[in-house]
Order: sequence, then structure tokens, then C-alpha cells
Amino acid sequence: MACGVDAIISTVRGRALYFRGLCKKYGWEVPAETPSNCITGFFVKRNGDILFEKMMEKGIYIMPGGTPGYFRVSHLGIQDEKSLAALAETIHQVELL
Repeated sequence: MACGVDAIISTVRGRALYFRGLCKKYGWEVPAETPSNCITGFFVKRNGDILFEKMMEKGIYIMPGGTPGYFRVSHLGIQDEKSLAALAETIHQVELL
């Protein structure tokens, strides 16, 4: 069983891998060849111009990446697979508007 820093690194890595699986599910491109486990940058397919605003209206804060349609999700802090799945589903729903 991992303890201390090893446990934190393992938890963050698991979140990153899980979220990247969701990116693949929704067809979002993750452009980094070797992405950091701390953060995932990805391109949405549609409505990137309104995504940030629509997410804020829902009380969800997502980091714009400075390039149209590019966003970043941190894997540090308190989150679990359920919250990551809900986040991805919400992003996807904005894409469908």
C-alpha cells in the first residue's frame, strides 16, 4: 500500500488517466504527447467559444487554455471519478447546445 507522497502521486495519476479516458470517449483531443498527471489540456469539438461562460453559469470553473476551444482540468485537490464524470458530461452537454 502506498503512503505519503507515493499515495498522492498515485491518486493524481489515477484521476488523470480516468479523465483522459473520458476525453477519448467524447472525442476531445489531448495534444500533449506526454501529458502531466497534474493537469489535462484538451480541445473540445464544438462551442469552445461559449464553454467557459456556460460552465461558470453552472458554478463550475474550468481553465481556458488561451487557444480557441482549448481547456485545462487540474487533477490536484479534492475530486473523484464521479465528479470527473459529471464534469465531462457537463462539458459535453455544452458542446451539444
